[in-house]
Amino acid sequence: IAAAAAAVLIAVAGGAAGAHLIAPGGQQAPAASSGPEVVSATSTRTDVSAIVSYAGRAWGTKMDVWVTGVRAGTKCQLWVVDSSGQTWPAGSWMVPFGPKAAEYPASVSLAAAHLRSFEVISGGHVLVTVPAS
Repeated sequence: IAAAAAAVLIAVAGGAAGAHLIAPGGQQAPAASSGPEVVSATSTRTDVSAIVSYAGRAWGTKMDVWVTGVRAGTKCQLWVVDSSGQTWPAGSWMVPFGPKAAEYPASVSLAAAHLRSFEVISGGHVLVTVPAS
């Protein structure tokens, strides 16, 4: 997963470095954050791994999630745990069939600074918890 995390970090950082935000009137808008954070974890209980790239936006936090170790056809959800322990739904997906790894976009209306962790859940069971940085 380290190689996958490094590849994601390079791809995400490269995209963030090349992006420019333009406000109405052609002026450059300030960025909501300096760039995405990339965190990862593997559950020793389920052998499920996840990489989460997340970045603050004016409206909350945008996330991209990559998960391995989950059987194709499985429905998953991403929940965010905030600094007070409250959980917030952020996205859901069905794991695709085939060899291609999928990226799952997600979002939540919480500031990135208030995130404690990310939970990938299926069938009411936590498959992996990824701590925020």
